[in-house]
Amino acid sequence: MNESVIIIAVAFVGGLGLGLLFFAGLRLSLSRWNQKGFLLRYLVGFFLRMFLLLTGFYFLANGSWQRMLAVAVGFTLARFISQRFMKPKAKTTAT
Repeated sequence: MNESVIIIAVAFVGGLGLGLLFFAGLRLSLSRWNQKGFLLRYLVGFFLRMFLLLTGFYFLANGSWQRMLAVAVGFTLARFISQRFMKPKAKTTAT
C-alpha cells in the first residue's frame, strides 16, 4: 500500500513540475511578442512544450489511470500557481 501512495505522490509532483515548466515556457514565449521572428519562436516553443508535456504525461502515468489523474491534478495546480505568481507587472502612471 505504501509503495502505491509514493508512486502516486511522485506522479503528482511530476505533474506539478511539468505544469510549472509548461507555463513558464509559455510566459517566456509570450513576453517577446513584439520582437522580430515572434511567430517562428512561438511555434517552436509550442511544439517543444507540447512534446515535453505529452512525453512527461506518458512516462509518469505509465498506463495507470490513477497516476494519470495525479499528473493531471498536479498540472492543474501548477496552472493556478502560475496564474497567481506570474501576473504581468502593473504599469504605473504618474499623476
